[in-house]
This record gives sequence, structure tokens and C-alpha cells, in this order.
Amino acid sequence: MTTPLHALYNYAAERGDLTHWFFDRDIADTYVQARELSEKQSSRLLADLPANWADRFQSCMDNTREFHSLETEMLFYQGLAMGLQLGALIAQV
Repeated sequence: MTTPLHALYNYAAERGDLTHWFFDRDIADTYVQARELSEKQSSRLLADLPANWADRFQSCMDNTREFHSLETEMLFYQGLAMGLQLGALIAQV
């Protein structure tokens, strides 16, 4: 069963290009370039490795993606909690 928080996270994550949340276009561009470079470098390295090492590298990359996905979700929840607390403080004023 999906919790309301998880549904909210899924909605935000499925919005597509979320770089518009970076309020500085340079930061958004740097993010896109870093992501593309990382993907290219990983693909090149994977292609150059012997089969047994390629499998280990792919497994490592899969674990890293999972870690980053969970970390991103955690940061989303932390940001949401901060926003809710700020909203409650503002409502008291």
C-alpha cells in the first residue's frame, strides 16, 4: 500500500524535468551536464571491461543508483517536513 507521503513523492518525481526547481539556470545546466557525463563515462568503462568485471561494475552501478534514489526520496521528505513546519510557524503569526 502506498502512503500519502510516498504518493506525493511519486507525483513529484514523475513530473519529468525537475531542473526548473533550481532557481539558478547555471546550476541546472551543470546538473544536466554532470548527469550526462557520468552516464557516458559509465558506459565507456562498462564497454572496456572484461565480462566478469563488467558484471561486477554493473552491479555496483545498480546499487549506487538505488542508493541515490533512496537518498533523493529522503531529501524530499526532509524538505517537505521543513516546509510544513515553516507553514505552521507562519500560520501562528
